[in-house]
Amino acid sequence: MKVVIVEDKKEINNKINKLTNRILIEKNYDSDVISFLGYNEELKKILYSPERKIYILDIILNDYSGHDIAREIREKAKDWDSIIIISSAHNLKETLISERLSIFTYLLKEKNFEEELKETIESALSILELKGVLTPNKEYKLIHDDILYVKKEKNSKYCNIHTLKDIIRVRKSLKSIQQELKLKKIKKYLLVNEKNINFLKEEEIIFKNEEVLKLN
Repeated sequence: MKVVIVEDKKEINNKINKLTNRILIEKNYDSDVISFLGYNEELKKILYSPERKIYILDIILNDYSGHDIAREIREKAKDWDSIIIISSAHNLKETLISERLSIFTYLLKEKNFEEELKETIESALSILELKGVLTPNKEYKLIHDDILYVKKEKNSKYCNIHTLKDIIRVRKSLKSIQQELKLKKIKKYLLVNEKNINFLKEEEIIFKNEEVLKLN
């Protein structure tokens, strides 16, 4: 399952990306978040891929609007299962409803935008979970203070989150995990939670639970 963001304003795009990644990590969903500043060939391939997706589309883009993308998803790609969320600084809700494109919800970019977006993404995830599209690993509940360090797997899209009790394998970039969990990067492949460090040496880290991590 993918969450696809199309927003031409970089600052807003980054905010949506960070918020979505944080929710996915908190709920332990193994999903990709992909951002675009506009319509391109890479996005077009995703529109026609068979898996279900959550789309977060800005209604007004530089060339190809969110409305155009929604129409292509439904009418050309014949995808009526993916969830489409439309955002805009202007109230064009009635126009979209009249198009019968099965829009999940329409969000105005006002002061409560992030809060409403968070609730909307959580609702969309719940719907996909009920449909059997998503299966969160309910065995784990990721608590920030329990994290020791995060290490990227070599030649892989996965990272391993080492906690006080377990190791959680997630398909996320080290950069996105660092942004969401506010961890310190000490190697290009390694993030650490400074709260749980007793000693930091050049060759090793000793954590509060006495675990030793070699840095060579």
